[in-house]
Amino acid sequence: MTLRWPGIPGVFFCLVMILFVIFSVSSSFFFRDGDSSWLIKTGLYIIDHGQLPRQDVIFENEISQDWVLYQWGFEVLLGVAYQWAGLNGVVFFSAILIAATVLLLCYWLFEKEFHGPSVAFVGLVSFKALLLYASARPFLITNLFTILLLYLLEKPSLRISQRLVLIPLLFLVWANLHIGFMGGLLILTLFIGFDLPKVPKQERYLHLMTLGLSLLATGVNPYGFGLHAYLLQLAQSPEMMNRISELKSINFHNNPFVLFHILFTIAALAYAGSDRRSTETHVVFLLMSLGFALYSIRHYYLFIFASAPVAAAFFERVTSQLPILGENSKNHLRRWKGDNALVVVITLLAAVLVTQSRIHSFRFSENEFPIQAVQFLKARPSIGPIFTGGQWGSYLAWDSGHRALMDSRFDMYGDAYVKDYHEVYDLRKDWRPFFEKYNIRYALLPTDNPLSRALQTDRASRWEVLYQDPQATLLHQP
Repeated sequence: MTLRWPGIPGVFFCLVMILFVIFSVSSSFFFRDGDSSWLIKTGLYIIDHGQLPRQDVIFENEISQDWVLYQWGFEVLLGVAYQWAGLNGVVFFSAILIAATVLLLCYWLFEKEFHGPSVAFVGLVSFKALLLYASARPFLITNLFTILLLYLLEKPSLRISQRLVLIPLLFLVWANLHIGFMGGLLILTLFIGFDLPKVPKQERYLHLMTLGLSLLATGVNPYGFGLHAYLLQLAQSPEMMNRISELKSINFHNNPFVLFHILFTIAALAYAGSDRRSTETHVVFLLMSLGFALYSIRHYYLFIFASAPVAAAFFERVTSQLPILGENSKNHLRRWKGDNALVVVITLLAAVLVTQSRIHSFRFSENEFPIQAVQFLKARPSIGPIFTGGQWGSYLAWDSGHRALMDSRFDMYGDAYVKDYHEVYDLRKDWRPFFEKYNIRYALLPTDNPLSRALQTDRASRWEVLYQDPQATLLHQP
């Protein structure tokens, strides 16, 4: 198998994406999610100790259950990036993953014989869509591996025997980086299922072997196939489904671009039906991914990739008579592909030097996390477990030196505890029994939180305000 380098246009395209991610977004763009804090700290722990923790090493809460690190490999990569250049290194690593994903998507479209302008158009739209919910999280790996899987499945020059090796190897690595490998297995089953009736009988066995070996490869992880059972258990957890924002449906009021993107692709289906490059597999994949994307934001990446060939076909149709962008540009396809590996290396080295210069210093979002309140806490000795929200609890893990009673690793605490915790947090039940049971004497809450106001007005329990600003209030019961 040969892999062509993207050439100067492709490398320039990749460089622009990397620099855009590093310099165009706000300094807290990639750190709007508290999960990044414990992901980095867990990676550092694994690097320092050379083993996976079986119990909570972030807060060492006795409430927590056995810890299943279903994305341990990515946590190690984040730890390495952080050791190299702090949060700037984490952002650079994330930018590389996003740029590589879009560039590989362009490769995939080239293999499907779409011409350069349509590929560039779809690449830029996809890049913008992937940035909508970007953060320093392991789903960036799933984005990259999903498009890599599609590329391997549809690369014409790749023999079935080569896929028999490469695709299971991809799943072996994927299963140790992120739970998105489960979606990858679904895509693989879909494409192989549609291909089976079309291939000679002797090749069908190789297709089925590829699927079987890929499934077996996902069992090569620290937890074996117990990981699959654990993930299915999480998928059935009502607290997980209801409490994690990215598992909720898209908010069309806040992201009009998402709505535009969906409507654009649905409209393009009328053009794709007559395009020889769009098979029934792609149509089913598009409809399936549209359903997943409407179900939850986390699955939006599937829709982006499934809609890419449709959007490219649409672009070719509407620009067919235009100069440069039209049909004649297909004759100049090689100008968009090239073979210059040296330029790729130079580009990446330049991006590394730019990142190391620390012109842009990345940090956790002041809008999402109580930065000033935590600065106040850092000046005080350890005060015991703090009752706070899941995301704020994760931020406390970063550099406060204090322990939260719960953080955003909801799967570690169990449905019953998480349910009780949030009912108290939202003041849907009396907070006193819960606080007494877990000996809670400190609470860090949003200033406008109902529980915060209830604690301040309850004279019998004598809660006092230690710190308050428009965002957060720190309360203590003597």
